[in-house]
Amino acid sequence: MKNTNSLEGLMCPKCGQHDRFIIDAITSITLLDDGVEEYEGAEFDGNHTAGCPACNWSGTVSELNVPSISVTFEIYTPLSLEMGEADRRGWWMPGEWLYVEYPGSDAFEFDPEDYDPEEHITVQAAIIEWAVKVLKDNGACHPSDEPADNARWWSTEGGGSTLTKQFHLNMPDEVRESVNLIMKGEVK
Repeated sequence: MKNTNSLEGLMCPKCGQHDRFIIDAITSITLLDDGVEEYEGAEFDGNHTAGCPACNWSGTVSELNVPSISVTFEIYTPLSLEMGEADRRGWWMPGEWLYVEYPGSDAFEFDPEDYDPEEHITVQAAIIEWAVKVLKDNGACHPSDEPADNARWWSTEGGGSTLTKQFHLNMPDEVRESVNLIMKGEVK
């Protein structure tokens, strides 16, 4: 079941576990000689140390973020092309929803429940397969950089009066690099 509370959007980048994490957080306590009297909530950010009790992975809280793909758009009209700028730009969500401001979540998010160790050697392999499928199913074909190895996003075809989408890969660098190699046809 997908997390919807404190662990929403978190998963172990090594084993895909998403039920429990160890996080070195900051808290305030009232300490008495015979123990703790009061405890205030814990605070942490992406730079705090985190660990997975299932596989002993360790890193930072920011590395626990579930890989996702955010999508921006640009709409060009003949007049805006003449002026050398987009007529409209913002964020795109599946269902063809266009937003001027960030809608509060990314268009696509890897679901840790979709990782099956019998189908994929590693959780990274499952994420790579998922990301490539999202990009190809949505017509992404142009990398943000050449060579494509370092691309941060992929875009759809543009030109004329059209909607162009940019698919931003929010995932660890080594996973993004593998996605890029597959997208440019160097790995199958």
